[in-house]
Amino acid sequence: MALFNANYHFEGRQTDYAIYQGVDATGVVSGREWLRQRLQAGRFLHMVWLHLYRREFIEANRFRFIPRLIHEDVIWTTRALLTAQRVRFDPHIALHYRIPIRKFTPEQSQRRLESILDSSVTNARALAEMADTLGVDADLRRLLNHQLVDGALSIFHKLEKMPDRMVASNSLLELRRSGFLGLLWRHASSLAQRRRVARHWLRSLFAGSGQ
Repeated sequence: MALFNANYHFEGRQTDYAIYQGVDATGVVSGREWLRQRLQAGRFLHMVWLHLYRREFIEANRFRFIPRLIHEDVIWTTRALLTAQRVRFDPHIALHYRIPIRKFTPEQSQRRLESILDSSVTNARALAEMADTLGVDADLRRLLNHQLVDGALSIFHKLEKMPDRMVASNSLLELRRSGFLGLLWRHASSLAQRRRVARHWLRSLFAGSGQ
């Protein structure tokens, strides 16, 4: 895999800036080592368009995107890096990632947030499965667990933004009933993360149309 850099491009509304700043070029390293370095630095983005792959690598490992999944590159990129034996990062700005101004009606916002919620749950469950396979690499497992919980906790911000408050309340209840909050508790890597999960678990006790 060849890994590149890009600019966030704001169409003149503010100054563009690089996605990865102050990250030096690497030699050829394993995908796991690059993933470890990025997770340790607290700056890892899953943008699949920042990477080049050999087609035979994709086909040999049967990598496929999940239809209709939002943020589908979370699963793809993590799985690819855990598999890749040879990757190299070049900090050269190869792309400009346009950040448009987007406006939604309440109905559009509700549908979008519900889709993000469903996709975020799918992504977190998939990352948990990947982390659970890293038994011999406790350090990488801990880093991946931290990232999956940290990312999944953004779900609750999405619930707060939902225009339909009944759907938001029922969704919080379902996250507990489906065992998702328990999954986050088991994979939390710090006391701070567990406190946040516990807080949402307590809130879920009072959620739902039948509560």
